[in-house]
Amino acid sequence: MGPPCGVFPAVISILSRRWAVSSPAQDREPRGESDTPVLSTPCWQAEEYTISKECYSCNEFETKTLGQCSITGFIEQVACTASNKSEYKSCRSAPMEKRVFWMFVGVMLAGTVALSLLVISRQRTLDRRAREKVRKQIESI
Repeated sequence: MGPPCGVFPAVISILSRRWAVSSPAQDREPRGESDTPVLSTPCWQAEEYTISKECYSCNEFETKTLGQCSITGFIEQVACTASNKSEYKSCRSAPMEKRVFWMFVGVMLAGTVALSLLVISRQRTLDRRAREKVRKQIESI
């Protein structure tokens, strides 16, 4: 048997009060003035940019050092016009997309063949059982 109906609301109210109470560290620090750095948005999201270096595959060093490489494994270098910054941006590579698509098609075809063979095998087993059943019925007459 489950817990009484009043247990869950009581637990929720206790937890919500616990989270609502501010910690002493929060009281000492004024809002908006924290020591943690604020992550700024990349310049290419906020302003016009030109592509300095076309989309290319990340090498081992770039994969370890640039966070943009972890998304697709490809990056392009962009130059923002207003701020004159040069940054990296994750991009999608046409050859990579093509390879992923054909891998998907191959897996689906292999799955289709495997499941078709399974269906054929099962159908043969059922046909054999039906023939045996009919043969036994004819022999019993």
